[in-house]
Amino acid sequence: MQEIQTSQPSDVLSLFDAIKEKAKSEILLKRPNSIILPEGNTDSGSIGVDATHHQQSIQKTSSGGFIVTGSAKELGYVYFTDNNNKIIQIKTPGYIDFQGKSYNHFGGCQITNGILAFGIERIKGDNTSNILFFNANDVCTPELPNLRILRGDSSSKSKKDSYTAGAVGLTKTKEGWILAVANYNAVRIDFYTCSKSDLTTIVCREMGFNFLKSWYPQKNNYGGNAYQNINLFTQLKDGVESLWMVGMYSGSSPSFDDMADLFLIDLDNDKYLKKRSKHFTRLTTGPRFLYGSGFYYDYTSNIFKVYDCEANLSGSNADTCRCNKWE
Repeated sequence: MQEIQTSQPSDVLSLFDAIKEKAKSEILLKRPNSIILPEGNTDSGSIGVDATHHQQSIQKTSSGGFIVTGSAKELGYVYFTDNNNKIIQIKTPGYIDFQGKSYNHFGGCQITNGILAFGIERIKGDNTSNILFFNANDVCTPELPNLRILRGDSSSKSKKDSYTAGAVGLTKTKEGWILAVANYNAVRIDFYTCSKSDLTTIVCREMGFNFLKSWYPQKNNYGGNAYQNINLFTQLKDGVESLWMVGMYSGSSPSFDDMADLFLIDLDNDKYLKKRSKHFTRLTTGPRFLYGSGFYYDYTSNIFKVYDCEANLSGSNADTCRCNKWE
């Protein structure tokens, strides 16, 4: 599964506006009997059922496959599909927290230029997390260990101050890379930077990502929404780069509207401006932004494609992941 280097969009705002609010199609990811997911992945039934353990995010690869992260009873997971939407590989990195328990919640992810980044934490754990990086070019490739970020300590108990990692965004810039990590319900988003162009060549963590600053979207009318997934994009227009972030979430009962907010971010001057908010309507029951969602920039067509997935694999054999696609 070859992940092709992606180009930068030249007008993020126009591309966001162009996305049709009604889903274009339904996509079914299929699990063969040879692929066994960790315990806690059964038919979700409806909103609120098995809300503790569920699929957390979905990303499209430029080669035509998908990558999905999820949480389970004891161990989180990430699985890869081929371009026929068949699950072909699953990874369950078994890191442990300060309490000696395995991380069982693998959160929102993003793939940029062939690099997959996502956070791992433990539900009702000690409020610590790790950020893991994989080479998405090869599903058999192990983690890129020299990029791993260890966040927080067991003394961070409040949701506001916790160092969990519910969602991660990653983008490439002319100066290197920018990583965004959202803690519980994106109360705080931490930004990290790396000045190296090729992340696969980094030989020690000191050369990897370093913390830059934090942003509280739920203050000062910046946002206020409990984002379950965040994605970053670097716009290149007339030779000038700008940073954009999409935050995805589902609204409150009874509507559970699936929403995405678009922000223009100026890290140098601490400016975070919400430019748009869009309501996405689905074709089928089950999938929600509340569970897993993701934006993908298709540079060949110069459009955004948006995907979501249901909480757990469904069907009589728990072998199908129902997804919606917007573009």
